[in-house]
Amino acid sequence: MQKYFELNRTVLVIDDDAAVRDLVALRLSREGCFIQCARDIETALRIINNDPPDIVLLDGDMAGIDIGDFHRQLLVQNVSARLLLMAAPDSTHRSIWIGVNLLTKPLRETELMDAIGSCKS
Repeated sequence: MQKYFELNRTVLVIDDDAAVRDLVALRLSREGCFIQCARDIETALRIINNDPPDIVLLDGDMAGIDIGDFHRQLLVQNVSARLLLMAAPDSTHRSIWIGVNLLTKPLRETELMDAIGSCKS
């Protein structure tokens, strides 16, 4: 199995679906990532303020989320984490508009690993 990560990488997984959070967290932790999880944006922002991650993996299909506003909040707070968006295939226009990578749902393991692995520290 190819290893993509250094052991000190931190990934924040934001998804309102506990099964998705757990599955992504399990897979990434097996690659040596330190995982933080949040079920909503408010919790995610608290985590980011207290312990900024290297990568933020965000469910773009969560109800009530404004991806552009979340991205602006990260920029205003000078958070240097890479933002990756998990969303339905019809969300491509949103990811291009804010300049983040889109991982289409349902997530494929190789796509997830390649996207996370391409994020440089």
